[in-house]
Amino acid sequence: MRLRYYFVPILSFILLFLILVPIGIYSSNLVLAKTCGFLTLISTVIALRYWFFVLRRNSKRNPIVKLTINDLHSLKQSFPFLNLWNSESQSIIQGRIGIVLSEVRFLIENEDVSREEAINFSFVLACKYINEDFLPIAKSIVSCDTLSPFVRTLQEKGNLSFEDCIIFCAEAEIVSTYAKS
Repeated sequence: MRLRYYFVPILSFILLFLILVPIGIYSSNLVLAKTCGFLTLISTVIALRYWFFVLRRNSKRNPIVKLTINDLHSLKQSFPFLNLWNSESQSIIQGRIGIVLSEVRFLIENEDVSREEAINFSFVLACKYINEDFLPIAKSIVSCDTLSPFVRTLQEKGNLSFEDCIIFCAEAEIVSTYAKS
């Protein structure tokens, strides 16, 4: 069931309260002006929260996976060059990894991979699709048979900068088999 946004009724109430503020000031009724100003603020905040709730509910997207400190430590051990990146690059890639983890399922020989492997595979896909607004393989099941050797190759790289890693992953044909779930 899709929820409705109810823009017109909600905006009508907000507009009414907003119009009453200058009327209260003009008629020297400051209690009316302050009350309507406060009600404008509260109704706007509640409306925005409701609209975002409806948007999340109607989008049917999975929530983004947040990486724990242990996940980040494991990722930095797998890819030592991450320690050389600045904090902005690391936060960008962490966010993209969370998106990939929420949208893609990883399989090896028709079985789910461990969380650590999934994070490593997500790192590679996040680097590959870093310049894409939407993940092209969202809602997919990825066979990691071709992805595993590339991850090992990337782990052996010594000092990759953020830009070099993006270029290296973007040029590789690492996702050859995937299916929409």
